[in-house]
Amino acid sequence: MPIRQLVIAFAVLSLALVVGCDRAPTHESVMEQQVTTMEDVAKLLTTVTDEASANSAKPKLKELSEKLKAVKAEADKIAKPTKEKEDELRKKYEERITKAMSAWLMEMGRIGRDPKLRSVLSDLDLGK
Repeated sequence: MPIRQLVIAFAVLSLALVVGCDRAPTHESVMEQQVTTMEDVAKLLTTVTDEASANSAKPKLKELSEKLKAVKAEADKIAKPTKEKEDELRKKYEERITKAMSAWLMEMGRIGRDPKLRSVLSDLDLGK
C-alpha cells in the first residue's frame, strides 16, 4: 500500500475515533459498560485465592469499582428510558447481568469467609 493511502487511511481512522469519542452516552452504551464492568469484577474475583493474589487484584478491583461509580453517574445524567426501552434493555442484558451478579456474589461470599482475604479487600467499595 503506498504511503499516501496509509496516511489517508490513518486520517480517516483518527477522525472516526475522535467523532466516536464525542458521542453522548445512551442507555445502551451505559448498560453495556455497566454489564461488562460487572463481568470483569466477577472474573477478577475468581483469581483471588490467597493474600498475594488478593493484594495483586486489589488495584484493579478499585479501578473497576470507580468505573462502576462513573458509569452510574453517567446513567444518572440520561433521561429515564421509556418503558419500551427498559424492556428492550432487560431482554438484551438480563442473562448477562444475572450471570455476572451471581458470580460476583458467590465470589464475594467465598472471599468473605476467609479472614485473610477479607482483611485485604475490606476497604474496597465492592457490592455496596
